[in-house]
Parts: sequence; structure tokens; C-alpha cells
Amino acid sequence: MFWIPTILIASANNYFLPSVYTFRDISSTGFKDGFHIIIFIINQMGVYGPLFAAIIVSWKKYGKSEVKNLFSKIKVWRVKPKWILIILLLPFIFALIPLGMNALVGVDISGAFNPGMSVQIIFLTLTNNIVTSGLEEPGWRGFAFPEMIKKDEAYRSGLIIGFFWAIWHYPYVIYINYIPELGPGISIGVVIYALLGFTIVILGGSIIFSWIYANTESLLILILFHAFQNVFPVFVMGQVVDMGMGSLITGLFTWVVVALITKYYGRETLTGLTEEEKAAKEAKLKKN
Repeated sequence: MFWIPTILIASANNYFLPSVYTFRDISSTGFKDGFHIIIFIINQMGVYGPLFAAIIVSWKKYGKSEVKNLFSKIKVWRVKPKWILIILLLPFIFALIPLGMNALVGVDISGAFNPGMSVQIIFLTLTNNIVTSGLEEPGWRGFAFPEMIKKDEAYRSGLIIGFFWAIWHYPYVIYINYIPELGPGISIGVVIYALLGFTIVILGGSIIFSWIYANTESLLILILFHAFQNVFPVFVMGQVVDMGMGSLITGLFTWVVVALITKYYGRETLTGLTEEEKAAKEAKLKKN
């Protein structure tokens, strides 16, 4: 609702919109005028769509207590150390893949790990992603995923959520990658190819996010993971010009991770337990 009109207005007026480069853009060029600030803020509000939807549906379907339960999951910070390691390592590995692919085809990667931002701007960028993009998670995994696994297996639930998660991002993906440069050199085929690649990554990514949540029940961990996934590539790629060589390999690697998850944790619950075993374990924990 917020994204498409603000994207069209921003494109017509050459405004930058919220992204992982927000604070770099603000510090280097600033806003063009007062209307730019308004469009920027309205566009930023769009990222809270899944969160607002989760709150509204939870309240109407289950009452105030379920909304409190949703937010209580953000406070869950005690998880096994391996999950901390996973949310730190996976985004870093995913960020290294496009860098490596560009290096293999002869792209100059001397600008890697040099994003052209001060430490303060990098910190603000990460913090901003935690409180914006990261807060998609209460909607996708905090509410939608637990609702769907009541009637379906965890793997398929994660896949379905990923489908809607990808489509929800399409307007912004097109804007970030193509609208500023649309012209004779950019064909509709290139745009479709990019969206397909993005969808492949997001579908697999949604299962990975669901796997982490199923095993930790911590929205805090997912919020951080989401922010790391957005910010780490900016730091790793730095000032390297991405020729698009890494997107396909990133997508393939995502599904390699998904294959390993399903092999060792199963499709039913993504925890290595059957639904009955998981329920029995949860009941035992509640008694203790």
C-alpha cells in the first residue's frame, strides 16, 4: 500500500528511498526537499506491514493475550550457542559467494570490505535494519508460521510464507535494482530473470528462517539474522561492482543449506522431532 505510490513518486523526482544505504545517502547528499522527507517516511512505514497485520489478526482472532505472547517472543534471548554462530556465519557466507563469483570472472575486488562508510554509519545502518526490516519477523515467523504449522508441515509452511514474502518485496526489488537505470539497455527479460533469482533465494531463505525459529522460538534471533542478511553483503562487497554473477550461485547454495536442514531435521517440524515428540517435549518443559 505504501511502497508502490512512493516508489513511483521517488522515481519521478529522483529521490532516494530507505535501503541499506540510507544513512550513507543522508550523510552524503541529504534530502532534496521537504516532500522528499515525507515520501521517505511514508515508504519506510511499509516495512511494518507484516508486523501490523500480525497484531491486528492476533487481536481479532485470539485477543489481547495473544498479542502479548507475540511480543514476548522478541524477549527470548537465551538460545544454544550454535544458533548464535549460525545467524552470524550464514549471512557472512552468503555475502562471500557473490564476491567470489565476481572474482572468478575477473572483476576487480580490491574494494571488498570497504563500503565507503564510517564506523558510525555502519552501526546506524545495522541498527536501522534491526528496527525496520528485522521487524518483519513477528509477522512472517512470529504469527504466520505458528498458524500454518497447526495444519501443515513446517517445511511446506515455510515455503508458502516464502512465496508471499518474495512477492511482497517485488516492487522494492525492482526499484532498488532497475528503475533508476531503466532504458534501452534494460529489457523486461532482465527484470523477470532478476525477480526469479530473488524468488529462488527467498523461498529457500524462508525455510532457513523457519528452521531457526522452530528450534529457538526466538524472534530476537530472527530479527538479528534478518538484519545481518541485509547488512553483511554491503560490508563484504564494499565498493566492488557486482556483475550479477553471484545471484544464481547464492540461490543454489541457499537450497543446498535447505537440503541439509531437511536431511538432518526433517520436513515435518524442522526440529528433528515428529509433531507428537515435539508436543510431548513442550508439555514436559511446561511442567518443569
